[in-house]
Amino acid sequence: MKKTIYKIKIFLFVLTFGLLGVLIYSFFSVPDEICKVPEENVKINSIYSLSVLSEETAEIDAKTINNLGEYKAEVSLFKSIPIKSINLKVSNRKYVVVSGEIFGLRMFTEGVIIVETEGVLTEFGERNPAKEAGLVEGDIILKVNDIKIISCLQLTEIFSKLQGESFKLTYKHDGKENTTDFSLALSKQDQKYMAGLWIKDSAAGIGTMTFFDVQSGMFGGLGHAVCDVDTGKVLPLYNGDIVEAKINGCYKGKPGQAGELCGTFCGESMGSLDKNSDCGVFGFLFKTDKNVALTPVALKNEVEEGEAYIISTVDSGEPEKFSVKIEKIDFDDNQYRNFVIKVTDKALIEKTGGIVQGMSGSPIIQDGKLVGAVTHVLVNDPTRGYGIFIENMLEATNTVAEEQQMKEAS
Repeated sequence: MKKTIYKIKIFLFVLTFGLLGVLIYSFFSVPDEICKVPEENVKINSIYSLSVLSEETAEIDAKTINNLGEYKAEVSLFKSIPIKSINLKVSNRKYVVVSGEIFGLRMFTEGVIIVETEGVLTEFGERNPAKEAGLVEGDIILKVNDIKIISCLQLTEIFSKLQGESFKLTYKHDGKENTTDFSLALSKQDQKYMAGLWIKDSAAGIGTMTFFDVQSGMFGGLGHAVCDVDTGKVLPLYNGDIVEAKINGCYKGKPGQAGELCGTFCGESMGSLDKNSDCGVFGFLFKTDKNVALTPVALKNEVEEGEAYIISTVDSGEPEKFSVKIEKIDFDDNQYRNFVIKVTDKALIEKTGGIVQGMSGSPIIQDGKLVGAVTHVLVNDPTRGYGIFIENMLEATNTVAEEQQMKEAS
């Protein structure tokens, strides 16, 4: 009898512990927001049920919700155990043109970026004007007195005129504007006033276009921000454009060393560059072909682990399809590393070793829908990398569209 009671206790303990584990896993694996399309079922694991609390305080099955809008919903395990409250968003399916073409980008920053500071040897010893003023690498110089700075050349010319005068310098540090007093140091060696600053105001490179919208002409690419190679910080965009480009070759990736597509600019400007964000680069194409096939956009919760393919241009030819596998999906607040992909296509591995620089932005297709874009490679395993949800990229385009409307209105 005692043995039987003991076994029952052990069984109940294991059952309780297992159920607790399932509840914890469910809480973190179910996203805080789930989307659905009218007249379509919610894409969610079958072990969960989703109910919406109506104005009459009665629970209704989320499958029957077809009116556009946002609702508070309750996720339950096995239709009986509440897991968490989430936001249910009902919206129409979006359609875009999938690209996969290589493009070149040219961008000029807002202000000039401090890449490095150094001391200046004066008659009274070494001075570092930047450190004295509280400036560090990665800060962005916006104004000298009341003059807006738009290029390194302009800033150099202003410094040459100010000589030994003290002046107000406006700069941005970690997204916040500050003003400080600044004075140049007179070099003992060549008797010139120097700031002790290494600065830059532009960047250029190649990437892959993910999609474009036929109606608005807006495009999105890269799936991540263009960052300064010296400071690692996102380059603040002042203006720029994208141009036609072609691939000349490739450095294959290998464990511990990222590969790279080698490309050159080879044509006219294709469009404007209007936003550089964590979710990618965005702008407007000058010309769009409206007689092209549209691809449905997948909702975040429709993305599943399993087979998929990417579209990339890795040689001088046209965009090609390459098989991949979505291995792990993360629904947390990370904006641009939402899932892990593994390249399974032997031809691509033979050509590039896997994912390489320049392939960022390559669209990822699963079950006939655009689910996201390639963003980063895992350096220790170039056959693996990260993808961003296409919904996150499209949300970033809303900001661009709003800013464009404000410009036109003004």
